[in-house]
Amino acid sequence: MTALHPTGATSKRAQSERNLDALVAWLSKAEASGSMADVGAAGPDGFKVNRTHAAKACGFARSAFSTNPAFVAAVSAFEERQNTRCKSSSHGAFSNGMDEDGGGTLLGDDTAHGYPGMASSGDNAQMRKALDAKDKEISNLRRRLHAKSVETEHLRDELRKTRSFLDTVLPTGLPFPRRGKP
Repeated sequence: MTALHPTGATSKRAQSERNLDALVAWLSKAEASGSMADVGAAGPDGFKVNRTHAAKACGFARSAFSTNPAFVAAVSAFEERQNTRCKSSSHGAFSNGMDEDGGGTLLGDDTAHGYPGMASSGDNAQMRKALDAKDKEISNLRRRLHAKSVETEHLRDELRKTRSFLDTVLPTGLPFPRRGKP
């Protein structure tokens, strides 16, 4: 039965319990069907649930994972079961097709970690090279963004000064000074 406030609205605790039940049911269904690629991904540190995807799939806010310890405990227990199950399996591969060192491919995907043309045998050196290139590109973009932000702020300051000057000069009826001509 749903707990009600005197105003008739469902309580936050009851809503939280329903959301937790939905999360546990969703994780159990994914585990039973073996569709771990829809739930999360395995990496060097083991299987990790995609919390944003889980929140969307279950119909609650992503912030529930940071405000409710029961959600974190449920997901951590699920991740631990997946990691234990995968480590004890005879082939040593995670349920989404990745081996324990992070190599391999995602289920139903012929690319390693979503990078086309990479070998599915776990070619970590090639993957690191691609990731390093992306990191370098991101750093360059961040540097350019910072430079543009500084330039924008400088131009805004110039505009403020010009507007202030115009607000002072125009009401007095003085002629407007021309740039570049003596």
